[in-house]
Amino acid sequence: MEIVRTDYTDPRFVQMCHVLDESQRQVLPEWDSLGKSSVTKLDILSDVVLILDNGMPVAAAGLDTTSDTLPCVRRVIVCPRYRGQGLGQMVCGEIEKIAVEKGFDTMRLYVGSYLNAARKLYKKMGYSQVGEKTSPTGHVDIIMEKKLLTPRNF
Repeated sequence: MEIVRTDYTDPRFVQMCHVLDESQRQVLPEWDSLGKSSVTKLDILSDVVLILDNGMPVAAAGLDTTSDTLPCVRRVIVCPRYRGQGLGQMVCGEIEKIAVEKGFDTMRLYVGSYLNAARKLYKKMGYSQVGEKTSPTGHVDIIMEKKLLTPRNF
C-alpha cells in the first residue's frame, strides 16, 4: 500500500468520489436529491490523500480549509473490500498531519447520522460529537471535532 498526497483534480480521487456516491445511494436512496453528490464542490478541497494498492485507489480523503471556521475532513472513502483494515484511519490521519502542517490545531468533520460504522471509527480516532446539522430535507449530519497534536499543544 502506498499513501499519496495529491489534489482534487486527480482522476483517481474523482473515481473514488463516484464510489462514495454509489455506496451512499445504497444506504440512502434519496442521496442525489439531497444535493450531496461527492463529485460536486471538489474544488473546496485544498489537499487530497489517496491510498493505492498496486496503483489502484482503494481509500481517499480530502481537506477543506475554505468553507468552515475549522478545517474539515471530507470525502472519506474506503472501497468495500478494503474496509476493516485501518485504511480509513490512515487517510484521516494523513489529512490531520496536513492540517497541522498548515497551522491548524483542531479538525472538524460531518458524518451522516445513519453511518454508524463511520461514527464509531471517528470516535475511536478521538473525535467527539459537538452538534448536529439538519438539512431542509431532514437529513441529519453529526458534527464531530478533534484537537490535533501540534507542537503548541503537545
